[in-house]
Amino acid sequence: QDFGEGSSANFAETVLAAADQYSSEETAKHVTRTMLENARQGFWNGSQPPFGYRTIEVERRGQRIKKHLEVEEREAAIVRQIFDLFLKGDGTKGSMGVKAIASWLNMSGLRSRSGNLFHLSIVHAILTRSAYSGVYYYNTHDSRSRRARPRQEWVGVPVPQIVQVKTFNRVQALLHTRRPAMTPSRITNSEVLLTGLARCDSCGSPMMLRTGKGEGGYYRYYACSANRLKGKSACSRPIAVREDELDRLVVGALADKLLNPERLPGLVQEALRHRRKTGSQTRVRKSALQKQLSETDGQIARLIAAVADGVLPDATQVRAKIDELTRQSRECTRLLSSLNAELPELRQTLSRQQAASIAVELKHKLLDAPKPLRKRYIRGLVSEILVTAETATISGPPLALALAVSSPEKLGEVRSSVREWRTRSDSNARPPDS
Repeated sequence: QDFGEGSSANFAETVLAAADQYSSEETAKHVTRTMLENARQGFWNGSQPPFGYRTIEVERRGQRIKKHLEVEEREAAIVRQIFDLFLKGDGTKGSMGVKAIASWLNMSGLRSRSGNLFHLSIVHAILTRSAYSGVYYYNTHDSRSRRARPRQEWVGVPVPQIVQVKTFNRVQALLHTRRPAMTPSRITNSEVLLTGLARCDSCGSPMMLRTGKGEGGYYRYYACSANRLKGKSACSRPIAVREDELDRLVVGALADKLLNPERLPGLVQEALRHRRKTGSQTRVRKSALQKQLSETDGQIARLIAAVADGVLPDATQVRAKIDELTRQSRECTRLLSSLNAELPELRQTLSRQQAASIAVELKHKLLDAPKPLRKRYIRGLVSEILVTAETATISGPPLALALAVSSPEKLGEVRSSVREWRTRSDSNARPPDS
């Protein structure tokens, strides 16, 4: 409005500006209150749903549409794949980091919702998004300043679960320990088998890899890091042992003590219980993916038919849509193939002869496995190794090999739970001629 010039005009403009500001702030306050109440009632507030979900209409209140989230199975399968890659890897090596996962997804032809490549930030956001464990938190940040709000102001909205809570929590714990501030990247990415696990029994400090040169050439050994970095005042009786000797001792002890015929039947039963539980979940996911694949292929067929019949004379208008649907169809096919690979046939019972044969085969597979795979298994089995001049005492979680005995043909997942699988904490004596 044109108020002219002069003090009266300036006064009128100031009053109207103040009234507009007051009205805007009141409107914002009411909208915020309404959206908070909407979230408290368990409804979705209208923003783009997280990757792996889509919105569905559940009720109408006048002109207002109330929505919930439901699982979008094709995207949800990719989310589960990301969590599996982070925890277990792809079967050829140990668990992957964020960068390796992004590279694996892109090389496998999987794409984000927009059809673009997966970036590190997208993968990290998926791994840390609490919605996948069953609760989406609303009002976590100020919409204007983007500053984090206090936890007591957050509103939890129940959503369908894509990954189990214990799986999500385990991933968060691993992400925390892998932070450079917590664990140096030289340990996380190191190919040294026992890095971060072996400790000097004299002072409790971690053992680090050192190299030397003797009559037989160069050699490598684990040595007390406190003595090496701080001198004798930190550890007056440092422990040092050859790398190949301690590696052989630890891997051999795990194979001999855990992979024996007496233990295998109990481990097989534990693996069976786990496979039955996950198998039923996998069949449900497989059915949903097959349904989505059928719907996608049907949409492609209808679009092609419409172009052929002249209903859509300009084929270029639907080319992009057909390409997108074709990409989704290929992704569903790849994800179905990976689900089929997760349903191995298991032995129901084991005779003593079968248990002995399987134990021998698993020992050979563990001892001859590539170093990254052996490191993954050792980290799943072992919490700490205290090394003295004569012994190495190993402690780790109970029944950690339960999922490694899923079939005699290949090694499977290893779970981590609580410590002390060797309740007496007995030691493994080193060979006297070493």
